[in-house]
Amino acid sequence: MKIRRSQKLKSPLNDKEIASNKRYNWVQKSVQPLVLPIIWMVIIRLLSSEGLSGESTSRFIGPLLHWVYPDWNQGQYELGHLLIRKLAHIVEFTILCGLWIRSLTELIHGKTAKKPTSVGGVVALSACISIVFACFDEFFQSFTASRSGQWKDVLIDGIGVSAMVLWAVLRKK
Repeated sequence: MKIRRSQKLKSPLNDKEIASNKRYNWVQKSVQPLVLPIIWMVIIRLLSSEGLSGESTSRFIGPLLHWVYPDWNQGQYELGHLLIRKLAHIVEFTILCGLWIRSLTELIHGKTAKKPTSVGGVVALSACISIVFACFDEFFQSFTASRSGQWKDVLIDGIGVSAMVLWAVLRKK
């Protein structure tokens, strides 16, 4: 069948379907990139609950340290437990900042951008979001019976954020 230039090609989609596809594309482009960092923030909040306080985690970290280092004294076990918990802070917020960098880069520069031309703003915004969330998390821990919100933990979280910022900046070069 030949199509003449004067004939219009009809879309297989009607107007409602086209509008629905536009809305889906908007959701896909605008909301979908935010899902992973928000899920990670929920996980961090759950990890900050009463069930994973220092007392609670000593029940499984303590025996693990005793098994790995049977010659340690009680002070060394307590220090090891503290270091593992603080290292978890660093790792949590390194991942959070990385997820925000990835998501905001996708929102601003598109999904195909491997190394966008300007990462400074994205990295700075990602770092700010991560640090504000660290403050929020410690603030809410202060209302939990077995936890205490401490500003030094925000600084420790900031080490993780700084590590990701450094990695993102060095990766750009």
